[in-house]
Amino acid sequence: MVVELTLAPSPEHGKATVLHESEQSWWMLRDADEYSLRAKGPALREAGDWVARFNRDVTRVLVHCNPALVSEKNGAKALANPFCYPLDQLLLMYHLAGREGFITHAAGAAYHGVGMIFPGRSGAGKSTIRGSWLAPQASSC
Repeated sequence: MVVELTLAPSPEHGKATVLHESEQSWWMLRDADEYSLRAKGPALREAGDWVARFNRDVTRVLVHCNPALVSEKNGAKALANPFCYPLDQLLLMYHLAGREGFITHAAGAAYHGVGMIFPGRSGAGKSTIRGSWLAPQASSC
């Protein structure tokens, strides 16, 4: 996967089909054979800090960064890292899916040399189970 960054404005998404819209921070659109992942701005229907455009097999990704992500300090310009949630996770999921891999939301622990994974949605109790699982081992030391 080749990922490029640009400060050039992203093309409008006028006729694109909305594939998914999160309630909080992003939406995914399709226009012909191109997809775009758009960060939501404060109004939830406007573009936010970045727009990532990519082809169907996700071999090339072009991330259009909002010029507001550029800061200047002591005469040097710096670009704030756009690779945070959700862009990092969604690109990684696409990359792994083509290689029979996946991402899961989980807590984990090693117990007597055996790895344990506790998958589940946020708030399901993964960390609580992990803590309970390790408590007997910790108290026996």
